[in-house]
Amino acid sequence: MKLSLLDFGYVPPAAKPSRVLRDLVASAPIAEKLGFYRFWLAEHHEAHFSYSCPELLIPQIAASTSSIRVGTAGVLMHFHSPLKIAETFRMLEALYPGRVDLGVASGLSGSDQIRHALRHGFDLAQAVRTRLYTSQVEELLGWCRNTIEGHQATPRGQASPPVLLMGGGRGIGNMTMAARHGTAFCYSISHGSSETGPEIVARYRAEFQPSAELPTPQTAIAGTLICAETNSEALGVQNYFLALDKGLKAAVIGRPERCRAVIQELLDRYGCDEFIAMPMATNQDEKLRSYRLLSETCQLTCPTGTTPHPPADTDGKPGARNTV
Repeated sequence: MKLSLLDFGYVPPAAKPSRVLRDLVASAPIAEKLGFYRFWLAEHHEAHFSYSCPELLIPQIAASTSSIRVGTAGVLMHFHSPLKIAETFRMLEALYPGRVDLGVASGLSGSDQIRHALRHGFDLAQAVRTRLYTSQVEELLGWCRNTIEGHQATPRGQASPPVLLMGGGRGIGNMTMAARHGTAFCYSISHGSSETGPEIVARYRAEFQPSAELPTPQTAIAGTLICAETNSEALGVQNYFLALDKGLKAAVIGRPERCRAVIQELLDRYGCDEFIAMPMATNQDEKLRSYRLLSETCQLTCPTGTTPHPPADTDGKPGARNTV
């Protein structure tokens, strides 16, 4: 079993976004020492998230770690220049070779006002009609793979990080593009209905066309997770989030042994070997505790052989973080 993390930078009601950001960066070395394979960041523009520019956090996290892969899940390609994204991530790959993932998604995070501000004149109906997202992804791949005539993304001669497409629900657009263009594919079981998910992932593998970057299909599944010492404690965290946002439920919830069993069942059902956990926690200590419980129960390998400790508070003493 390969386990990775995706941190949205959720800001609890009583917390400061700046503190959540600092804690997020500080948690990455701990995740690495606990044996997690990747540490991913998402792009969101709602007020209850602490960051909207994951590409600015990647170098902070990569510089404080040595082996864990760092990337996005994913960049919202509706609102960005493919060339700019290609050059940003090619530079990151040059600085941290072999450790960067470029995950892109078709999400529409934020309100209509925010979307229009991100891309002036953005019209969802027109975007769907003109297949804007598809053209953005294909152009991004062209810049990353040096197949666009007349120009190369900078730094010239530098390899680009692997591109992966994020999918979820009943939609097959990202799966189809990932299979056709030979990229990795990650399916979220926490975005919309996932009852057809195993068939979508199986279809990706069946239709996969090898590329120079990826000769064989590569899949992972992602899901929200609440891992606590007891089932009742995990349910308490779940109830907290349900009170804030109806319908926000954990895909995997319970004590560590139960979480491991559910994750393994999901991996078997989807035919994958990697689960991307999106931990739901009310404060930083709770989140780090879930990291440790999951790592110990799933017997992840600590690359340094050392026992990680939580970062000290601003006064140099360990303490509660972002307590609600």
